[in-house]
Amino acid sequence: MKFKLALILLITVPFIAVAQTGGIHSFQNLNSQYNSRTMGLGGDAITIYDNDLNLGLNNPAILNYQMHGRFGFNQSIMSSGVNTGALTYARKIGGTMGMLNFRYSSYGKMKRTDIDGTDLGTFSPGDFILGASAQHSFNERMSVGATLNILYSQLDSYTAFGTSLDIGGLYRDSARNLNIVGVIKNLGVQWKGYTKEKNPLPLEVQLGISHKLRHAPFRISLIAQHLQKWDLSYVDPNAKAKVDPLTGDTIQVKKTGFFDNLADMVNCNWKF
Repeated sequence: MKFKLALILLITVPFIAVAQTGGIHSFQNLNSQYNSRTMGLGGDAITIYDNDLNLGLNNPAILNYQMHGRFGFNQSIMSSGVNTGALTYARKIGGTMGMLNFRYSSYGKMKRTDIDGTDLGTFSPGDFILGASAQHSFNERMSVGATLNILYSQLDSYTAFGTSLDIGGLYRDSARNLNIVGVIKNLGVQWKGYTKEKNPLPLEVQLGISHKLRHAPFRISLIAQHLQKWDLSYVDPNAKAKVDPLTGDTIQVKKTGFFDNLADMVNCNWKF
């Protein structure tokens, strides 16, 4: 019954959710990648099932007993004092696999000035995520997982606070080397914003399938992203129809077609 409910939710949310892919959302660091393996696979490694607990940040349903007692540390150091990192720890508790994680993005020191440009010192902005995950297997093939995140952001004297929930499902056929997954990311709300205005979280629905070839050392993954919104194209509000100076024909603003939208959603990768 629980699996059926999760499946219904994965199917219906893409049709009832309305969202844009950027520009109006808060806590965009929810979509940041904190380890090199995930970034190397295109940023959405939701179909891989092994002992790498870092991948559980993308899909809590792939947490498994191979990760029991494992600890993960990731750190990325960039210019101007900017750095990101993540700490993860997984442990089996009864029949449930759990994981704790802490993710952070620090943007270095920035100069604080008043309206006249007077130097008032420095401040260090940052974004932080504290998360707890739980995964439960119904049998050898089907499992579900969820991650609850507490979100905090600080910009000088301004702060923002929110909570989010990720829900994932996995069907795994080890005999055929086949994984089928579905993930709903960033369900939640911004409780407090930098200003009185509260912006939505970057909701995203993903479906993926991967297959490991029996006699080849790599796995092919096909992932559909942003299923909550079919048309991902950018619409220029200033775009207008033009007149061809030679023929006098009116050239309408180009609209994206079915295959353009399909290509925007699909991400294909492989891992060795």
